[in-house]
Amino acid sequence: MRVILFVIALTAGASASAQPQDGSSAAMNANLDRYFAGEKGAAVTFGSTGAVSVVGGIALLATDDELGRGAAYPLLTFGTLHLAVAAVLHFRTDARVDRLQARLATDPAAFRAAEVTRMEGVHRTLDALTAVETLMIAAGASAAVVGHYKSDDLLLGVGVSLAAEAALTLLLDVFAARRATTYQRDVLRFQPGLSVGPSGDPTLLLSLGGAY
Repeated sequence: MRVILFVIALTAGASASAQPQDGSSAAMNANLDRYFAGEKGAAVTFGSTGAVSVVGGIALLATDDELGRGAAYPLLTFGTLHLAVAAVLHFRTDARVDRLQARLATDPAAFRAAEVTRMEGVHRTLDALTAVETLMIAAGASAAVVGHYKSDDLLLGVGVSLAAEAALTLLLDVFAARRATTYQRDVLRFQPGLSVGPSGDPTLLLSLGGAY
C-alpha cells in the first residue's frame, strides 16, 4: 500500500510539460513554477507515507507481539516527521512562490543572487540528511542482525523498521536533490535582462539613455 501511494504521488509531482531552456525571465519563471510544483508533489508523497506509517505504528503498538511493537517505534517516529515535512511544504510553498515571482519581476539580479545562495544551502542540508539517513540504515541493519542472533524480537523489529524507514526517507531525499540540482542549474543559467524576442530568440535588453 505504501509503495502504491509513493508511486502515485511521485508520478504526480514529477509530471510537467516541457519548459523553455533559455536564460530569460520567462523561462526562469516557468522553471520556478516547475520546481515548486515538484515540491508540492513531494508534500503529497511525504504526507501519504507518513500517514500510513503512523497508522501502522499505532496498530502494531497495540499488539502483544514484541516484533511488532519494536517495529512500531520507528514507524511512529518517521511517520510523524514525514507528516511535519508534508505540512511545511504544503502550507509554505505558495507564499514562497509568490515572493520569488515578485522579486523576479522587480529585481531579477537580486532574485538570482538570493536563489543561488539559497540553493547552495538546500544542497548542504540534503547532503547532511543523506549522511544521517545512511547511518540510520546501517544502524538499523546492525540492530536487526544482533536481534536475530540473540532472539530478541523487540530489537529485531526496531532494526528492520528503522532501516526500512530510513531507506524510504533517503529515497525521497534523493528525488529532492535531483529537483534541487535541476532548479539550481536553471538559476545559474538565468541572465537578468534577457528577454525573448518576437522570433523566439533570446534578446538582451539594454537601457540606452539620451535623445535621438
